[in-house]
Amino acid sequence: MKKLMKTIAVCLMAFVLTGCMKVRIGFDIKKDATLTENMTILFSESMISLTGGSIDENLESLAESFKEQYPDATVEIIHEGENEEKYGGVVVSGLKSEDFENASFTCKKEGNVITFELPLTEMQNSIANEIDLSSYGLTIAQLKEYGAEMLVTVNMPAKPTSNMGTVEGNKVTLDMLEDGVSGKLVVTCKTGLSTGVLIGIGAAAAVLIIVAILASRSKKPANQA
Repeated sequence: MKKLMKTIAVCLMAFVLTGCMKVRIGFDIKKDATLTENMTILFSESMISLTGGSIDENLESLAESFKEQYPDATVEIIHEGENEEKYGGVVVSGLKSEDFENASFTCKKEGNVITFELPLTEMQNSIANEIDLSSYGLTIAQLKEYGAEMLVTVNMPAKPTSNMGTVEGNKVTLDMLEDGVSGKLVVTCKTGLSTGVLIGIGAAAAVLIIVAILASRSKKPANQA
């Protein structure tokens, strides 16, 4: 994940210098506890226009730079909002395991329980250090006051429970810039019956089948007239 954190830090540096931006990091968890990650980065179009050239040209250049960094991922240009709240940016989806350099999150399955853990404080400190926020007299939490957004979403294969954030359906959403958010995000869910229960059901079914077979064999043929 170190590579991704550096990418986000570079974009946040642009925000610190010029204006509003949004970062969204998404984790899609499968039933076998494997996952893919996606990232959305949006800049206010008024900010993009400050760099010269058309907004479309700048977004094309942004998309190309992400394609070079993540050649196996899918990069799409997107637009959001309207009027004074218009944003443009890219969605990078289908990130691979090699993009998780020095990954610090974990996702494991024990029995029928999937547990995903993300060290938020470590991520926040990594980003702050990469762009040297202290030299601007800012903290990660203060970026929100200037219009920045940094959301983490975790999509689980079943309805989850989480120690922080908002749960809606199978998704957990957390604002990393919310004051007081720190520590470790822990999201869990159950996927079907545990292996022990399945074995028990299978054994019970086998016993019933055997009993039925024995019972049918013990029956005497009906007397014929």
